[in-house]
Amino acid sequence: MLPLLLVLACTSEAPEDTGSTDTHDHSNHTHTGLFPEDTGPPNNEWLWECTPEWEPGSDLVGSWDANVDPLGRLYGLHDYSGCQAIFTWRADNRVDAYLVWFRANVVEDLTGARHGAPPQATTLLSQSPDLEAADGDSIGGGLARGGMAGAFLSRAHNLLPDDPGGTAADAYVFDIELGGRSTRMRRMATETDIVPDGAATDIALSGNGEWLVLASLAKNLDASVTPTDGVQLYARRNHVDGGPFELLTLGTDAGCQDPQPSHDGRFVAFTSPATNLVAGDTNGVQDVFVLDRDPDGDGRFDRSSRSVVRVSHPPTGEADGASGAPRISADGRFVVFESEATNLVDGDTNGALDVFLHDRDPDQDGVFDENGETRIERISVSSTGAQCDGASAHPGVSDDGRWVAFESDGTASPVVDGAAGRQIFVRDRSTGTTALVTHDNAGGVALPGSREPFISPTGKTMIFVTGSTTYDAEASENDPHTGFAVNPIWAE
Repeated sequence: MLPLLLVLACTSEAPEDTGSTDTHDHSNHTHTGLFPEDTGPPNNEWLWECTPEWEPGSDLVGSWDANVDPLGRLYGLHDYSGCQAIFTWRADNRVDAYLVWFRANVVEDLTGARHGAPPQATTLLSQSPDLEAADGDSIGGGLARGGMAGAFLSRAHNLLPDDPGGTAADAYVFDIELGGRSTRMRRMATETDIVPDGAATDIALSGNGEWLVLASLAKNLDASVTPTDGVQLYARRNHVDGGPFELLTLGTDAGCQDPQPSHDGRFVAFTSPATNLVAGDTNGVQDVFVLDRDPDGDGRFDRSSRSVVRVSHPPTGEADGASGAPRISADGRFVVFESEATNLVDGDTNGALDVFLHDRDPDQDGVFDENGETRIERISVSSTGAQCDGASAHPGVSDDGRWVAFESDGTASPVVDGAAGRQIFVRDRSTGTTALVTHDNAGGVALPGSREPFISPTGKTMIFVTGSTTYDAEASENDPHTGFAVNPIWAE
């Protein structure tokens, strides 16, 4: 399963400090030794390597700070962009969760030169209040917009006092102080007084930090209903007194995964092979769906009035292949995903995984999912519409749906001349232009090995995992680092 990313819509405020004793402060626990020394501005106009050295199997998830391009333009040297990300890192036979904060500092001076700086600090999240190593692995994670709240899953039982026990991974939520150097952590099992009887597999936060969405095998999170077998989706307010989890996917005949909430938590994109989420689902493959928790638009998320639509389908009929890795825009209008289907759009003959965008309101009347008033388009094509001869995957979408980043792995990709192997691309839907993000200092194509792009809300900047030796001579597919890039075709 691809790593989770939340790229959502609005600045969040840190949850109120209730004075609960079930927290601990990591403010003095930064681990700057993971990062290289500050080497000054990057020697690449667009991109530089800025990550710790992680072990194979690392899982990076990120969220862009509200200060990343709030008005969609570059300013003078006084302006800065802040970025935070959660990553998991395997060492000493244990996987730990870290929060990294760095000032992207991508600014344009009077000469037009771009400058940047490497990460500033990182905080170990998965440790005990006494700074002892976690006694279990940590997995996955998510951040709210503005980076003021985050969450991750852990099987450890010593991260907070009075651990309720159990063998399944539990959800931990933390509030982040300025700069990401301090966190205060809360445990969901303590707040809900429920020890999960099954493992959580994925976790996400809404963009405003209000809603926690969990994918879990547990059957005891919502006492009012009995979930069906398999992984199901749950939601809970992200507050100490937020109450119990609420089952979102009630009565499905198969599991649900990859939850991606919109900014306010109203819409949740997800994947499932279930056949009874929508009428007429007979294709027998995993599809991408969007759940609406407030279909009447009255601002109340009522359990009895949810609706679900399928977005991975052609104008008529059903997809003839599986779809996955959904990402949803801030307002829920745009959903991007990868798919093996060949019939979502006309002319799909490359026989490879492609990236698509589903527009739920192309007539822009404010009403989503009107019959006959949705549109799907293929994103992983060149500026002339040519197909890629390799797989394209892991899309991310800007808030307004204009910019879509994705990875593509072709041997002689026509998306951009000379771009062979796994590279990062960005498509401007307003102009129909596709551009290479991963290039070298001279503006040529970087050596392959870059993947999993995360795009900022405005679409101006991206971070991604890279094993390309173009950016670090010691990087490899088995020892990936992280790159930061400015959109090469950015336009206001």
